[in-house]
Amino acid sequence: MSALCILFYTTVVITLFSVMAAAQVDEQESLQAEEQSSIIYLAPNLPAVVCPSAGTPQTEPQKDESNDYLPSLGGAGGDESKSDSALKILRQAALLYALDRSVGKSSILDSDGANTTADLFNGFGSKQMTGLFGLAYLVSNGETKRTSGTVLEATMEAMLITEGLKYLTGRKRPRESGSDPDQWFGPGTGYASFPSGHTSNAFAIATVLSEKHPKQKWLYYLLAAGVAYARVQKDAHFPSDVFIGAGIGIYAGKKAVKGKSLTRKVIKLGGSYED
Repeated sequence: MSALCILFYTTVVITLFSVMAAAQVDEQESLQAEEQSSIIYLAPNLPAVVCPSAGTPQTEPQKDESNDYLPSLGGAGGDESKSDSALKILRQAALLYALDRSVGKSSILDSDGANTTADLFNGFGSKQMTGLFGLAYLVSNGETKRTSGTVLEATMEAMLITEGLKYLTGRKRPRESGSDPDQWFGPGTGYASFPSGHTSNAFAIATVLSEKHPKQKWLYYLLAAGVAYARVQKDAHFPSDVFIGAGIGIYAGKKAVKGKSLTRKVIKLGGSYED
C-alpha cells in the first residue's frame, strides 16, 4: 500500500478515537470529581495549597475585591479540558477538510493495491451487512438476538441522521464535482456526498460489536476505518465526509448500547429481546 494511503488510513483511525474520547469527557470529569479527596486553591504569587479532606490544617486564600483572585480555567466544570478537546477535534477536522483537496487529486489512490484494499473493506459498511444482522435478529435467540437488535438500532439511527444531513447539505461527490470539495447546493438537490452513509453504518456496527466483544475492538474499528478509506479511494466521498460519518456511527452505536436510541421501539417490532 502506498505511503499516502497509509497516512490517510492512520489519520482517520487516530481522529475517530479522539472523537470517542472527547464524547466521554463529561462522564470522566464527573467520576473524577466524585473521587477527588483534595481541593486545590490557586492565587497570584502563591504556590498551590493542597487541602486534604481531613486532618491537615489549611488556609484558604482570601478573595480579593480587586478581582486579582481568578480561579483556574479547569477548576470548575472542566472548562479547560473541554476547550482543549474541542480544539483538538477542530484541528483534526480542519486537517481532513484540507485533505479534501489533496487526496482527491492524488493519482496514488488509483493504484492496483489501493483498489484491491478498497474492495476488501467496502462491504463492511454496506446495506447487505446490515441485512445480515436483520436476518440474525429475526431467527436467533439469546445473546445473538440482543446483539443483532442493538446493531439494527444503531444502524437505523445512524441512517436517519446521515440521510437527513445528505438532504440538507446537497454536497457533490468527488466524481461529480471534479474533486472540488466546495460544491454544496443545499436541500433537495439530490447530491449526497456529505456525510458518508457507508462509513456511518460501518462505525455504528463496529461500536456495538466493540462494546459486546471488547477484546476484538481493534478488529472492528480496523474494518470500519477500512470502509472510510474505501469510500475515499472509490471517489465516492471526501475525507471530511467519512470523518463526520464515522462520528455519527460512533454516536449512534453508543446510544444503542445504552438502550437510548430513538429507533429501539421500531426494532423491537421484529421480536422481543430476551432477558
